[in-house]
Amino acid sequence: MFDRLAGTWTYWGWRGRYFDGEADARAFFDELRFMLAAQICAPNSPQWFNTGLHWAYGIDGPAQGHWRTDPETGVTAPTHSAYEFPQPHACFIQSVADDLVNENGIMDLWVREARLFKYGSGTGSNFSTLRGENEALSGGGKSSGLMSFLKIGDRAAGAIKSGGTTRRAAKMVIVDIDHPDIEDFIDWKVKEEQKVAALVTGSKVNRKHLAAIMRACVNCEADGDACFDPKKNPALKREISAARKAHVGRISLSSTGFYATPDIAYDRATHRGRPFYYFAYGAAVSEVAIDTLTGEHKVLAVDILHDVGRSLNPVIDMGQIEGGFVQGQGWLTTEELVWDDKGRLLTHSPATYKIPTASDRAKHFTVTLWDGENVEPTINRSKAVGEPPFMLAISVFSALNRAIAATAPGKADLPQLDAPATPERILKAITGHRAP
Repeated sequence: MFDRLAGTWTYWGWRGRYFDGEADARAFFDELRFMLAAQICAPNSPQWFNTGLHWAYGIDGPAQGHWRTDPETGVTAPTHSAYEFPQPHACFIQSVADDLVNENGIMDLWVREARLFKYGSGTGSNFSTLRGENEALSGGGKSSGLMSFLKIGDRAAGAIKSGGTTRRAAKMVIVDIDHPDIEDFIDWKVKEEQKVAALVTGSKVNRKHLAAIMRACVNCEADGDACFDPKKNPALKREISAARKAHVGRISLSSTGFYATPDIAYDRATHRGRPFYYFAYGAAVSEVAIDTLTGEHKVLAVDILHDVGRSLNPVIDMGQIEGGFVQGQGWLTTEELVWDDKGRLLTHSPATYKIPTASDRAKHFTVTLWDGENVEPTINRSKAVGEPPFMLAISVFSALNRAIAATAPGKADLPQLDAPATPERILKAITGHRAP
């Protein structure tokens, strides 16, 4: 497989004249094979599914509606083979018009989506152009609405085994907030989640009663087949009856309840009272290095001491603390919000909004749980640990500020550094602090 992928990419590069010579192409081929085998890099799924099947094995098939641009002539035309020029792309963003059957219309989109799903790619579309339910149609009558078509597309995607495997096709659906059917669109996700929850609950119910029925058979003291006869095995009869009642009567086998935090009272007008049941305390020390030429930085070390009371699960608590800290680190260093001159948010996706990744985590990262218990009578005298560690990342921002200050040792005042401390803002702060 590694030879197939690396060989095809090398062949494409050779035909495109990307290599200076055969030695460069051979080095590219060898290094790519090694990187794939060592899991240093990995392509997206359609590459594994499609790339190189024609080049390596001669597999071919009829055209499937794909187009390609000839790199030598610049002419774009339909392909004559589904495998010689494969579909290796991970995701496609497609438009859809408020039209039923014409090109680029609703039904045409399902055909285009099916073509992408077949070869393992995902697709996404903004359906805001489709009119809402009961809006007038040009030929008379009223529209069945956005949701009726979205459900058709969802069922079509669910029926296609993406890339020829058993996985469901990847499909993204977007609707603008001002669409007439936006509330139905939002509720659609909730209802689907409720279906999944019902299936999971039903599976747990079945497993519980099946286990009870099996125990009644295995622990039976009767002889032979009598253990499997409800008339001769009272325990088996009782469990079968309980299973039928739970299924037919829709009896919930789960327990639910409501919790109200005790001793909480706060007057917002006078700012008096007790707004929180308890406080969680923590401290963090961070060490950073900055590049004074580019403004880029690296978090070298982080040491955290955090108060979780008497921990219910130290491993989970330490993971929560580490995750909360890294999230806060992203908030203060990389997650910049940018709007255009019309007030539209430009950093609205993972491609434009830089969240922290595993590489942003300091190599030296220690978390120590404070040895003590909650003074309030919580469960096991523990403390919740989901959000408080988020603010400990202020230590990274403070360390960056101190590092910038060190670029002009003779100055007593601290530099002006704005959050998030992106490379541009760090470089600006360095320039401003060094200025006379």
